Amino acid sequence: MRSLVDLLMFLGLPGVAASALAVLIKESIPLSLNELSQKTGYAKSHLCTHLKHLAFNGLVKVKKVGRKKLFYTDGDTLARLILKHLSELKSRIDFAASETNNSELSNILLSYSRRLHEVIYLGKT
Repeated sequence: MRSLVDLLMFLGLPGVAASALAVLIKESIPLSLNELSQKTGYAKSHLCTHLKHLAFNGLVKVKKVGRKKLFYTDGDTLARLILKHLSELKSRIDFAASETNNSELSNILLSYSRRLHEVIYLGKT
């Protein structure tokens, strides 16, 4: 699971958020705050802030069962997060290619941009 946490951190999530999301992806069932605390080793108060942020950004969903909140994620959460970052990378590459005066570098960057476009398009189908 460490590699999943590392990937989520590479994609920009703080360590606590990455750990919580990794557990939810791996478990693939709704978990309570207590369960997440046990599985991640983080205090509930610390997790709560990060879970709110994840929910706000659509990476985690929350459902109430009685008085208890359960946190879960759908199967495509990781793919959506990766596609979002690939799209941002493509935009930055396109911008850099348009600003450079070096035609060789511009061609290389545009080649990467086209490849990313293909990956992004395939990921959305």
